[in-house]
Order: sequence, then C-alpha cells, then structure tokens
Amino acid sequence: MRASDDITSLEQLEALYGEPVIGSILKEIPIINDAYRALIEASPFCVLATSGPEGLDASPRGDAPGFVRVADETTLLLPDRRGNQRIDSLRNIVRDPRVALLFLIPGVGETLRVNGRGVLTTDPQVLRSFAVDGKVPNTVLRLTVEAVYFQCARALARSKLLVTGGFRTAGAMNGALNQDQVDLIGIGRPLCAAADTSARLLAGTITELPRHEDEVQLGDGILSQRSPIGLIKRLTVMMSQAWYYQNLVRLAKDQTVLRPGQLFKAVVEYTRHDSGKAKALKAARD
Repeated sequence: MRASDDITSLEQLEALYGEPVIGSILKEIPIINDAYRALIEASPFCVLATSGPEGLDASPRGDAPGFVRVADETTLLLPDRRGNQRIDSLRNIVRDPRVALLFLIPGVGETLRVNGRGVLTTDPQVLRSFAVDGKVPNTVLRLTVEAVYFQCARALARSKLLVTGGFRTAGAMNGALNQDQVDLIGIGRPLCAAADTSARLLAGTITELPRHEDEVQLGDGILSQRSPIGLIKRLTVMMSQAWYYQNLVRLAKDQTVLRPGQLFKAVVEYTRHDSGKAKALKAARD
C-alpha cells in the first residue's frame, strides 16, 4: 500500500463518502424512547467502549436480558460483575467519562448504539438492587445518555452472525428452530402491520407472512424505495423507518397500528413524540 493513498483530512474523507443518508441522522435522539427502551431490555449482551490515557478499550458485558437497567429517559445503569479484576474500562471511566455502548439482541438484525458520559457508583441501595444469587456488584456504571440510535441490520446480515427476519413460512420457521439456528425469530416488520400474523401462520390460517415492505412507500415507480431520484428514495426510506418505528410503539401500547399508506401520519407522530421529549429535556437542562 502506498502512503499517497492514505486519507489524512476530513475534506478527503467527506469527498469520498458524500453526505450521510438523511434517515441515519433523523433516527438519532438524545433520550431513550419507548422503542429503544424495548431493545435495551431485550438485550443480554453489549460492548462497552471507553477511552483513557493508556488508550482505548472495548469490553464485552452480558447477563440475563435487561441486565442494563433503564432508570429513566436519560439514564442507564450497568452493574460490573466480578471478573478478572483488570478493570481496564473502569480505570478509563474514572479519568475520562466518555463511554459508548453497542447492544445486540438475539434474533434482531438491528443493533442499538448509546453514547454518553459515565460515573461509577457504590451506592449501597443501587448495588443491592443488582444482586444475583446474593452477590452484589462492586460498582454500577451510571450512564447519562447524550445520543441513542439504532444501526441497520446490514452488518449482521453480511456476517451471517444472526439469522433474522427471513422466515415467512411456518416450515422455514420451524426448520430453523429445530436445527438450533436461531434464538429468536425476528419478525418485527410483519408484526408491525398485523400483530397476530405469527399466530395465524403457525395455526395454518395463512401460509406466508405478508410483505408490507412494498406497500410502505410513497407510491410506485419513481415514488418507491427503488426510485432513481436519490432525494425521493432517501425520503421514502426515512418515512418507512418512521412507520415501522411508530407501529412498534403502538403495538407496545396495545393501540391500533397504522396502515401501510399512512407514512405522513407516522412521520408526524414520530416527530411530535421524540422531538417534544427532546425539547423538554433540553429546557430542563438549560
């Protein structure tokens, strides 16, 4: 490799990659909303990234789903279980509070990223609340959230680390389970439009899960997610993400889901829900 091919400036980097996809910007929020909370509470594993004078550290953390506790919309609590006592991550946090978490959820292709600032606490009441088999952690990381967003499933799909969302027939679902190929079947998207689809599929009343992906868009042809016009394509993708997200929130609250064509309503709900909370949080901080 030649040194002349190395990228050494932001200008070179941005010229090579161009502008970020609008959806990747809009999905980042400064609070833990209902959908992001559900992902955290379902996750049995995360990677804790820290930085200190000696360099960077990425440490795996895992326990029963929900081991990272959502204390409120801007606070996470992560217990430090007894281990090898290297405490590399903890040494970093004491000197540099910047931390990041990457959550993985069995059977779900998307990952969740949380950035913020951490403090280690030895509050006896907090420690006791995380006791397992009578053993309390030495410390608990209290993380104040600054940014939360989900990462699309491309990385896990390409790596084949998880098999998710591809099972649309009862035979495929049962076959994967019988071969221990999956821990949890990721059928969140079909469920968004009809919460009883999985039960109907396994009961034999339908033979295949509906494909709402082709319906959740502005229209056909030039207005679809395969539009040759970049701006329309990005807009449609962003609106479809809002639609899936809002329906997951509605399902969690036992509310009627939006129809595939209600993209604008989904965006309005998404914007009001999260931007409203973000503004209130900012006002409280100021």
